[in-house]
Amino acid sequence: MNDKKLPDRRFIEGGKKRCVICEYIFQKEDNFFEMHRCLYKEEVLEYSLYKCPECESITAEPMLSAPPDWYAYIGEQYGWRWEFSRFLNDITSLSISEKILEVGCGEGIILQKLKELGFSSVHGIDINENAIKKAKGKGINAYPMRLNDFVRKFPELTFNAIAFFHLLEHLENPYDFLVCVNSILKDRGFIFLSIPNPNRFNLLIKREEWDYTPHKLIRFSQKVIKTLLERTGFRILKIEEEPKGASLLRVIIWKIDSILKRMFGIDAKLHRKLIRYPIKLLFLIFFPILYPHIFLKMIKNYPYKGGQSLYVVAQKDIAYKIR
Repeated sequence: MNDKKLPDRRFIEGGKKRCVICEYIFQKEDNFFEMHRCLYKEEVLEYSLYKCPECESITAEPMLSAPPDWYAYIGEQYGWRWEFSRFLNDITSLSISEKILEVGCGEGIILQKLKELGFSSVHGIDINENAIKKAKGKGINAYPMRLNDFVRKFPELTFNAIAFFHLLEHLENPYDFLVCVNSILKDRGFIFLSIPNPNRFNLLIKREEWDYTPHKLIRFSQKVIKTLLERTGFRILKIEEEPKGASLLRVIIWKIDSILKRMFGIDAKLHRKLIRYPIKLLFLIFFPILYPHIFLKMIKNYPYKGGQSLYVVAQKDIAYKIR
């Protein structure tokens, strides 16, 4: 990818907003969905959300990423996800043996596992400098930068596989990001990604705080992710929903971890080991009693029946033109 800056596809002449997924032109306030405000330090951040009638994506306005220290402010946590195991199974079965890049690698949890499995050429990038320091401490080729800066610094690097988990929904322009990914992926190379599952059963109770702006700028559906990937030159191989069993339990444990760490300075990893199994047991016993209406909906064929993540595998296809 060259150094030429791509035009801002989010707007057209006259300042009209363009959908970042399908390029539909929004008409005045017709597509307004909802307003969201949040407190950041002593500042109130205000966003409007718009729903595209063409591709059904929900995007923010302004389409601006969170402030640089937002994730430290909210206490971002790194841990093992369901889709990480699916990724390791898939990348092994596809016989990908070299040149793997993870965008948004955090502390290098997956990359470290890949190294342990015998993958020799793994790289990671993340904007969280403290997380990158920890990844480097594990012997991982990790860099504190965004993807476009990484491409400019290492223009000779291309990859057989690129992974990015729960990242697309944070981006101001996911189209340009995927075009950039396509440019450094070898022909027939693979991408592995995850996004929040629009059918997760947690939504039966309440939409989580992390699914609002500025933490997340886009709400995806399966239709939306298919549209975006096809427009940027990828052929989808599979889409999987996380099973619903552990999703709510994980949210509960993370919330308790966060509270204890903030109030008492208790180490989250140690605390998780001590409480995981008792909480799981209590959850299985009392959830149907405390929330019978939700439990009944869960056991029926209800739309919100999945876990927290939607996992996607796609392949770069030279027959697919970027459009």
